[in-house]
Amino acid sequence: MQAALSGINALGRQAQQLDTNYGRDYNQAQRAWDQSRAAFPRSFNQRGLTTSGIYNRAMRDFDTARQESFGKLAQDYYNQRAGLADAANNYQQQYEINYGDIADQEMLRRAQIAARLNGMG
Repeated sequence: MQAALSGINALGRQAQQLDTNYGRDYNQAQRAWDQSRAAFPRSFNQRGLTTSGIYNRAMRDFDTARQESFGKLAQDYYNQRAGLADAANNYQQQYEINYGDIADQEMLRRAQIAARLNGMG
């Protein structure tokens, strides 16, 4: 039972760390994409392409890449959270099985004591 409880506690700490890491990674990605986006028009303006279809297509591609990047970041985060939830369920089941075993052993011990008291053991 101790191992199951320790495992559940460890998973809680891992989940907190995962949440912290996701927040940090999201903020870093947001800053990086914002900086890239701010520099984007300048590079096209220098080449005289800001009014061209090339610029508009590049902006759409940029926005698509940004959305895919954040989608992957969120997907990875939620997949890891799901893995932690599955592991927590496994530990919980292990704990309940162990608790049931202890209860069964206690009932057997009491039955043996009762049998001895009744002169049957």
